[in-house]
Amino acid sequence: MTPEDLAGATITGRLRYAVDGTSRDIAGTLTVTDGAAGEFTWAYDADDVAQPGAYEVQFTATFSEAPTVAKTQKTAWKVLEAN
Repeated sequence: MTPEDLAGATITGRLRYAVDGTSRDIAGTLTVTDGAAGEFTWAYDADDVAQPGAYEVQFTATFSEAPTVAKTQKTAWKVLEAN
C-alpha cells in the first residue's frame, strides 16, 4: 500500500468515545513530519487524554490542491487511567 503524500497538508482528527458515542475534535497538535512517507505526529493535549476509556480516532488531511481531503480508517484507541 502506498502512503498518502502529506506534503503541504493540514492534519486534523476526531475522537469518538465508545461508551456514549459522543465525538469531538482532537485538541492536540498534529504535525506532518515526513510528508512523502505519509507520516505525522500527535502531541496530545490534556483534553485528548482526560477521560480514560475506549475511543475511535480518525485523522483527516486537507490539501490546498486536489485531492482536497484524505481520511484514515477509524482506528481503536485507548486512554488508560493513571496509576
